[in-house]
Amino acid sequence: MNVTIFLSFLGATLVYLLCRSLGLFTDFITVATTREFEDMDTFAPRHIVKKLRKLPGQEGCGISGSKTGRIVGGEPAKLGAWPWVAALGERRTRGKKWFFCGATLISDRHLITAAHCVESIENKLQKLIVRVGDLNLDDKVEDGARPEDIPVTKISRHPLFGKIDEGYDIAVLQLERRVNFSDLVRPICLPHEDIFFTKKDFEGYQPFVAGWGMIQYGGKKSMQLLQIQIPLLSTQDCKGMLRAQQVDMHDDSICAYADEKDACQGDSGGPLMLPIDDRYYLLGVVSYGLECAKKDSPGVYNKVHTHLKWITDQLD
Repeated sequence: MNVTIFLSFLGATLVYLLCRSLGLFTDFITVATTREFEDMDTFAPRHIVKKLRKLPGQEGCGISGSKTGRIVGGEPAKLGAWPWVAALGERRTRGKKWFFCGATLISDRHLITAAHCVESIENKLQKLIVRVGDLNLDDKVEDGARPEDIPVTKISRHPLFGKIDEGYDIAVLQLERRVNFSDLVRPICLPHEDIFFTKKDFEGYQPFVAGWGMIQYGGKKSMQLLQIQIPLLSTQDCKGMLRAQQVDMHDDSICAYADEKDACQGDSGGPLMLPIDDRYYLLGVVSYGLECAKKDSPGVYNKVHTHLKWITDQLD
């Protein structure tokens, strides 16, 4: 099975699409509202919801510092647009740092990333860092960002990752110290029972993805944070497209696809962000796909709400 795990996910499409204005989507963009969910079944036990609500920052979660309208193609993100998007990296010699995956802030001390991003890095835990509050990873660029690099002290990978198909690609990171919230650093909202729902699939919704991934498959990573908006497929359509490429899709996954729009190597672990009213919710985690923006090959994301109980168990 020829599967490319995305150590990044905003790839091949972005530079190409930044150079052209492609009217790829002229149809109505589906935006969720809390009213739409009021009649749907809840799924999270009360004690889980209670714990999630008590997480530092969740009361003011998911508020973007920059109004993000409809995106056609891909584009550089604005300062403060995604204050929960973080870069997962490693300290190297002579003060150098290497960033290889994305992560998403969910509290003042915890982030969610993809399990495959930290699959074989436990022996390097003392070198692992998370950068929050940044826009351009080049320290020489002055853009108003106030980045902080904070050591990671604990990695919790889902125990079923690597054992069942391509599923359970999710991990929780714990930081050495608490971050200070600001207009450039705040957590995303987790999908708890008040505003989320049990839904077969999310076909027609167009969430956002942001990351510092490769600009094209096999190429260089972007130093600038990039963002795309991409439509979600039905579960049936997604499984059909993946099956044609001899790739499996686990039940805890969701996928998105559009011609020449995708995440890429370096974006893995980053967020799939669903706008609901005036807040953003962590719908998924960038997981895997075949190359980047390959025709008829959707990108696959791990659904966060299917793992809420496990996530809360990791929050010390």
